[in-house]
Amino acid sequence: MTLFSSFFDTFSTRLESAAKRQDPQVLAEIRSAMVNLLPSAPRWDIDHVRLRIGSAQDVQQLWFLRAEMNQVMCPVFGEQQSLVLIEQLTPLFEGLIDDGFIRTHQRQRARSRQS
Repeated sequence: MTLFSSFFDTFSTRLESAAKRQDPQVLAEIRSAMVNLLPSAPRWDIDHVRLRIGSAQDVQQLWFLRAEMNQVMCPVFGEQQSLVLIEQLTPLFEGLIDDGFIRTHQRQRARSRQS
């Protein structure tokens, strides 16, 4: 019985997480936070990233768009400030994407701080 209940708990948690990843309200909140971090300078590359954020279909696509955000933010804010700003997005993704993505991100961030 314990094995079944453990399996059920894991399965139901994954279903809830999958539903939350597709929730339009959650996606809208993350999109808004991402777009608000982008520079307001009228540049085609910033507009392109803004468009990609708006058309992302799920949370995982938004997670990976952070790299493109960094590319367009670095010339405006500098590399360190850009990374600090993008780091502010991480809590929005917790519980919505695989924990491995967040742990990998945190390890990479810790290494870059040591350098």
